[in-house]
Amino acid sequence: MKKILVFMLVMSFLFTGCGVSNTVNNKQESAIDKAETTIKSYFDSFQKGNFEDMKQYCTASFIRKYFHEKDVNGSKSEKMIKIEKKVNENNAYKLTVRYRCVPVENSALYDANKEKVESTITYELINQNGKIKINNCYTGN
Repeated sequence: MKKILVFMLVMSFLFTGCGVSNTVNNKQESAIDKAETTIKSYFDSFQKGNFEDMKQYCTASFIRKYFHEKDVNGSKSEKMIKIEKKVNENNAYKLTVRYRCVPVENSALYDANKEKVESTITYELINQNGKIKINNCYTGN
């Protein structure tokens, strides 16, 4: 009888996918989904040129580094085209975004012959006091 109970316990453990790893994967998916929601909200505000609203999705260091009086990271406005890649790496979430922007004149993306330019950027998001926030960004992926 004892062998049967052990066998049934082992089989149920195997058939449920070893419950522990599923829980970890679900937590990671949940966090990466939150990071995606943050990026989408950030771009919704950016498309409208609402820099003040955008700040709620960013860490203080990101704001100090990239927010200026009339632009954020060299753009007057940006519209997200799509999220190309999502990675959960060392408690940071990296989302690569294809976007269309209206760059300011001193931006590396500025082209006098084009009003709008398409590019790709990777945002690094972190968990800060229970909220997923944009902490850094970089190009040249």
